[in-house]
Amino acid sequence: MSVKKRSLLAVLLFVSGWAAGARAETFHMKSGARFEGRILSATTDYLGVSVQDHTLDIRQDSIRSIDYEPDWDGRSVRLGERVIRAGLGGALPLSAYGFKRVANGGVAADFEFCGHFKPEWDLGLRMDDLGFGTAYPQTAAANGKAQVQATTLLLEGRWLPWPARRVSPFLVGGLGFNIYSEEIEFTPKSGAAMSEIEDDSMGLAAMLGGGVQVLLSRNYVVDLEAGWHYWSINGGTFGNPMQSSSFVQAVSLLARLGWRF
Repeated sequence: MSVKKRSLLAVLLFVSGWAAGARAETFHMKSGARFEGRILSATTDYLGVSVQDHTLDIRQDSIRSIDYEPDWDGRSVRLGERVIRAGLGGALPLSAYGFKRVANGGVAADFEFCGHFKPEWDLGLRMDDLGFGTAYPQTAAANGKAQVQATTLLLEGRWLPWPARRVSPFLVGGLGFNIYSEEIEFTPKSGAAMSEIEDDSMGLAAMLGGGVQVLLSRNYVVDLEAGWHYWSINGGTFGNPMQSSSFVQAVSLLARLGWRF
């Protein structure tokens, strides 16, 4: 351990005694140290912690876990709290740009990691995977069979207006990129040879959504979310009589379970 780290640890251990008896969080450090303090602020890298009359900036990655005060029932969101969520639900293509011709309703899955860094704001990373049901589009000249899947990775922001309440609505938005895959077979009605498109593309992804969050306990949270997804795709690759566009829209409805720490 460096001199700087030993000095910081000594200060933390010294001032933690002055905080005894006060309502405080207990910090368990990866170094094995343990002390008490109050979280005043949070960023993606640091927690501002008050121990008696001292304010210290502590790196998030040096903390193994935080125990909040014994009388905290878990029915509020705390600064510095981090959450891992996983969800499952449904995906529905929208008719804009002809997307509904090549995709049917399917399954949506979601995984995200975020932290509560401001009184009403979470920031994190989010991955969505939407797999659509097989569609059988038709034109005057051909029959088609299409299968579509899209995966997105987004930087996500979540606004929670009532973090001190057990139940709160939220709004969420994200921006990132998508990997879009489409496979479609054409069988001309005239009896000519079948043709096929099978490829993927990468493009811009954006999403907006909203829902309701319910804090179950100190360690668990659930939420329901409805989201709108917008993706740019390679129009030159996927342009065909069934769908001719460089953009795709879909909606999702997800139920999620999260672990708080």
